[in-house]
Amino acid sequence: MTQFSSEKYNVAWFKLAEFVVRKEKERALYMYRLLAHSFPDEAFSAQLEGDLLQAFHDTKSVECYMRAADTYQKKDRFIEAIGVLEHVMTLNSTADCCLKLLDLYNSINNYHNFLQKIVYFFDTFSDYGDLQKLHDFLLSTAYTFSLEEQHLLFERGVERLLSYHLTDYNMVQKYLGRAIQCATPDQKRSFIEKLSRLDSQAYAYAVSCNE
Repeated sequence: MTQFSSEKYNVAWFKLAEFVVRKEKERALYMYRLLAHSFPDEAFSAQLEGDLLQAFHDTKSVECYMRAADTYQKKDRFIEAIGVLEHVMTLNSTADCCLKLLDLYNSINNYHNFLQKIVYFFDTFSDYGDLQKLHDFLLSTAYTFSLEEQHLLFERGVERLLSYHLTDYNMVQKYLGRAIQCATPDQKRSFIEKLSRLDSQAYAYAVSCNE
């Protein structure tokens, strides 16, 4: 590990900032690599590298941020991992990144933000494969939620899937079946009544699941 005197360390940070302001990417990266040897925190180092690359509009910054988030998560530093991933979502919003955030919110029992991110997922990603990943993820984490909460998650999924006007009902049926399975009697009645107004095919399937 490279050791800096306090004075040289401060000068190095100053020079790094100066290179960034001047848009001198290679010199800034060189200075970062010198400083990185003195960082005891691997996650912070990766996050800083991401910040540096982002300052130069380098798309490789996302890779650094993801590495930082993974390292934070492995060390159970969930809040820091969430902060990094939320930033990544503003740069390159992907279903896989969103699923990582859902996993983290689930880990800290932050149900409010978990629900918000579910809504975001359905509003942003409509690829069949992404929706399958979300379905599988919800099944794997369902034990952390009450049955009523699980019903709300899968009901939301059904509503969003129906808004896509899909011709393949396989995914709709997956979400719908789980929504019915987890529902209280009152939730079932309300849900089936709502489906009667939204989609006749989904309504018929929900009725058959409830028989």
